[in-house]
Amino acid sequence: MRTLFIITCLANIAFAFGTLPWMPEEVAVEFVNNEATGFVSPMMYAVEMSVYVIILMTIGLCSRWFAAKFWWMLLFYFILLPDGWSNKENRPQTTQRFATWIELVSVGCLLFHLPFQWLNFLVNQRVPPYLTTIESVVEILGIFILLIFLFAVLYRLFRLPKSDLPP
Repeated sequence: MRTLFIITCLANIAFAFGTLPWMPEEVAVEFVNNEATGFVSPMMYAVEMSVYVIILMTIGLCSRWFAAKFWWMLLFYFILLPDGWSNKENRPQTTQRFATWIELVSVGCLLFHLPFQWLNFLVNQRVPPYLTTIESVVEILGIFILLIFLFAVLYRLFRLPKSDLPP
């Protein structure tokens, strides 16, 4: 999983900086009613995308520590676990499963970020930059599909029958 983190992180950063020569003097980053309303310099855009990617990678790489350190918050506030998962003897496997989910979320977001960068690159090639309705719908559907997938994985990780609980 760590190799996938590093590859997706480097791919996102390489794309952000690799497209700089083809970006306009002002890169559109905000859109209202499919029209560009917010602009930044191309270098600032590449730096912002890279910082976002590095934060996601850090969260994924530190997920095991995060899940072990803050297991009580994760278990009782964000998800409702079936009987047995929150027992003290099952806590290591519970935190391991939750850490795996955090890693999947991070990798999913990193992989999902590449098409969004590509779309933003294409949008900024237009003069003036604008989003089409189809592009807006694809973005929204993409986010929903990613969320549904991630919560299905979370559900699968913790909704096992009692017979499958760790001893």
